[in-house]
Amino acid sequence: MKWMQRDIVVKFKGALSLDYIAFLNNLESANAFSDALYYLKHADIKNERGKEKEDCLRLIRQTPIDLIIAGTTSNELNLPCFGMARDSLESMLNDISIEWEAKGLRERLQKSSASQLTDLVINLEKGIFKLEHKAKEFKDAADEDARQVTVPGQAAPAKKAPGALSLANLLDQRRAVLMVILRSVKQAVAQRGAGG
Repeated sequence: MKWMQRDIVVKFKGALSLDYIAFLNNLESANAFSDALYYLKHADIKNERGKEKEDCLRLIRQTPIDLIIAGTTSNELNLPCFGMARDSLESMLNDISIEWEAKGLRERLQKSSASQLTDLVINLEKGIFKLEHKAKEFKDAADEDARQVTVPGQAAPAKKAPGALSLANLLDQRRAVLMVILRSVKQAVAQRGAGG
């Protein structure tokens, strides 16, 4: 691929070095010009998509943990992630939850007052129910798509919710992580209540 890109640019530069009129009248020059424009356009689009993906990843990593444990989905974050699949974004939010459970939860438990821990329990429980509800919606949509009847000789009906089952599974995974976090927070609340 690289040699082809280099070849297109070399042809284009060579064609430009000719007399301008000859350049316009020369079919090979016109083809080289067209190829170079095509390459530059697609290289620019590829670079722009790469930048968008980097921006999206940075923004997802900066998502406050309190939003994630409240059951916020990637769709609700309104991130500028136009080129990324939603299941990739949900998977990243799951990863953040797991990392926080392993690295940040202990510090949060130590620094929080009893009332702050109670608020955290409430937010986690709300987040768990919210994720359960969203996952059920995705599972219902996937079931509806599976029940669509394909008539012989006709094109298969378009799926209303492609990837819904994958999204439901990812939300169930995050719900499981939040349940582990909730158990730890409830233990901390109980220890504080017992004077420990």
